[in-house]
Amino acid sequence: MLNKPNILTIKVFTVGDVPPLEAINAMLGNSDYDMALLSVTATPMHFDGVGLVPVKTQAEPAETKPAKPKAKSSPDPKTAKKEIHFEPGSDAEKIWHLLRDGAALTSTQVREKLNLKSGIVNTTIYRLKNAGMIRPMSYNAPNGHTLYTTTHLDAKE
Repeated sequence: MLNKPNILTIKVFTVGDVPPLEAINAMLGNSDYDMALLSVTATPMHFDGVGLVPVKTQAEPAETKPAKPKAKSSPDPKTAKKEIHFEPGSDAEKIWHLLRDGAALTSTQVREKLNLKSGIVNTTIYRLKNAGMIRPMSYNAPNGHTLYTTTHLDAKE
């Protein structure tokens, strides 16, 4: 038989005081195996109504994660003035030219004028708004939808 070193972790549940190291060594020494006690860690426990949980001492404060700054859900309009470039002749470019060169329109009016599906119109309007290339008007159209207009004619700050 070869001598292969191993480390065993043995957990012992005791009620009352923790036995001294000599008593634990004596318990381990009464076996048929050659063992030596390397370390002892005692974890005080208490019953929380469901099960046993470790008691937090002042030496081990509760772990706290550093607070992360909240990510903004949308970019700041003043810093988002970045122009989007579209593929020439694409539906998105047609939407941009219609909003840039014409009167204020709702997404429904854009769909009807260009005969497009709502997905491409809504996505393009969202991207143009976040880039600061269009803005919602301060009033709504008669059907309750938001009118969008270009920002390239707005007074520069």
